[in-house]
Amino acid sequence: MARIGFSRNLGARADQAGLLVAAINAPTTFQRTLMPRPLADQAIVTGLSVASNHALVALMQEVIQATAFVLARPERQASDDARWGRLAFALDAAAFGAGIAVQRAFAQQPREPLSRAALRTGGFWLSSTGLAGAVVGGLQEATRASNGRPRRRFPTALPAAAVLAGANAVRVHRAAAADADMPDLPSASLVKSVAYGTAVVLVKE
Repeated sequence: MARIGFSRNLGARADQAGLLVAAINAPTTFQRTLMPRPLADQAIVTGLSVASNHALVALMQEVIQATAFVLARPERQASDDARWGRLAFALDAAAFGAGIAVQRAFAQQPREPLSRAALRTGGFWLSSTGLAGAVVGGLQEATRASNGRPRRRFPTALPAAAVLAGANAVRVHRAAAADADMPDLPSASLVKSVAYGTAVVLVKE
């Protein structure tokens, strides 16, 4: 119940941040691998990647929003949604910076222990969550109505997801073009894989 209330009050910011990261990472599931993937395998990989990215980022964003909610209502007074949203945006920016700092502090080294790699991975997801939350929060603040209330029904993550996912798809395509001299491998249909992957996401949800 707490998650539903938080999401509604901040225009479903956590869910939109998860959607943003999931959409950006979706094209990477179609990268060339050592073994060809049939349609069913590609659909599972794409669907599970989208679902897991969305779930992880949404959960971490909920933690950030919950922290902002506690800080925004001192002495248990009624919280102002605009103030809460701005504080959550600030915490997202701080999380992005902290995640980058962790990744640099625990940069990859030869024969490094698993714990070091885990900390670097945690920093990556923290920075990804902070950046996604800041992008969605910034768009929400930019589209805030004149009366100060957010336009809750406007899916602010969609335009950002479309642009960034398209850019990532171009990067994946260029990487594939660089391997043009490698032998051709049969690949699954992009349209069918996306359709089947969507079905996997819906079943997981």
